[in-house]
Amino acid sequence: MTSPDRWRRLLLPAVFAATLVLQGGGLAGDLPLSHRTDEVRNAAHILSMVDRGSLDPQVYSYPALFFNLHAGPWRLARVVAPALGGADPSDPPSRPIVATVGTGFAPAPWVLLLFRLQALVVSASLAALTTAAARRAGAHLLPAALVGLVLGASLLATSTGATLAPDGPAALFVLGAVWAALPGRQDGDLLVAGLCTGAAAACKYTAGLVLLVPLLAGVRSVRGLALLLGATGVVFGLGNPTLLTHPAGVLEGLAYESAHYSGGHAGAEGAPLPFYLRTLGMALGPALLLLPAALAGERRRGVLAILAFVGLSLLFLGRFPVRFARNVLPLSGPLLVVAALGAQAVWAALGRRQIALGAVGLLLAASGVAGAIASRRVIAERHSDALVTSRDWLADRVPPSARLLVEGYGPFVSDLGLSATYVMAAHEAAADLARDEPPFDLLVLAEGSYGRYLQDPAAYGDELHRYAAIASQWCELARFEGGDAISVLAPARASAGDCSQPLLERFSSALTP
Repeated sequence: MTSPDRWRRLLLPAVFAATLVLQGGGLAGDLPLSHRTDEVRNAAHILSMVDRGSLDPQVYSYPALFFNLHAGPWRLARVVAPALGGADPSDPPSRPIVATVGTGFAPAPWVLLLFRLQALVVSASLAALTTAAARRAGAHLLPAALVGLVLGASLLATSTGATLAPDGPAALFVLGAVWAALPGRQDGDLLVAGLCTGAAAACKYTAGLVLLVPLLAGVRSVRGLALLLGATGVVFGLGNPTLLTHPAGVLEGLAYESAHYSGGHAGAEGAPLPFYLRTLGMALGPALLLLPAALAGERRRGVLAILAFVGLSLLFLGRFPVRFARNVLPLSGPLLVVAALGAQAVWAALGRRQIALGAVGLLLAASGVAGAIASRRVIAERHSDALVTSRDWLADRVPPSARLLVEGYGPFVSDLGLSATYVMAAHEAAADLARDEPPFDLLVLAEGSYGRYLQDPAAYGDELHRYAAIASQWCELARFEGGDAISVLAPARASAGDCSQPLLERFSSALTP
């Protein structure tokens, strides 16, 4: 085997392994310090599916394939582990509880870590597939490898691609469709593109817009069009069977998401299109400068198809005031494939000299370094003094028998031997927490959650009223500063002395005209 052949064989495993090391070594590894709100809800529903032996997540905000993909390893472990003499990994206390706090989740210490590992493998696969798609489209080995690493180091991949959300799997299938569609020489390519497009839409509805890429870049016959559309429809239907079994629930979920994105998420509203463009710019950096050059290359039709997909997606997402960075993760890989083709075109225009290849390589490497620095900065902000000191305080002072309720962006404490239930936001449990005898001994509130509602009291009066009702029944034992503040509270009835209620004052003040 010649040296170039050896490098080609090692390319994808190397990009995959490098991304695992990069993200697992700190960029995405913010557990066990904190938990994220979407992960709590999604983990609860996935383990509930495993417990019920059902393919129906019974929540319809996302299509079903996302939940079933992540439930698969747990279902397998449930069969294999007892056969090997081990314990059922889905046994309590890892199961979700749906008692006093809706979708609250009381996990064993390792449960969220294993879910994060699943997502990390998806994220590393996303980086490797970006490289594979760039190579198959005709990019040189060096830029193809670098665009994969740029994605692996980017803020989008480390912050959202490696968390338990539908965007990572959807982005993976989007890239699969791009991988198949750009050569587009045979009907088999369109069949694979259709399979991936259907799977992408069955993970995240908006990802189905990637259908534009094979439609514009690969279809050259009626037979090819039929294969593409047929494969897309079949996989989408199989991956999202709730369309047939619970159509009313799916429509209700779509209506909820539409209302949510139309203006219902504190702290994530306003100027969506500039926000998404800025997010892509921060994540992909100077690599975006190579996009125009790709239009002069050999894959111009495919490049235009990808840009049409990205443009239409951004226009659709830009219609809704609520915006999240994770929504553009499925766009990042295809854009980097175009950047690799742009690097190829620049290299060809400069006579394929090694110095030209080195120059475009340096540009892409700079994008990766910039992305890694931005990712590290965001993760460092999440590892705030408040989170670290609140975890230490709880570990030192709280007995294992205490029952804790921790809201989103608060400290993850299950690995400390404490019994904790996690919720997205404490106001969702107001009916229980505002009782004279609440079902928890300690309440941990995080400014990262409640602070969003304080930004616009007029729009979120109901949520603030619920927080005020909670705060009136609890006394603050400790408050931790440094980043978003963390407060530990105990029921007022259990207070042995003065009852400090600064959060009550804060919520009441916000509600006062």
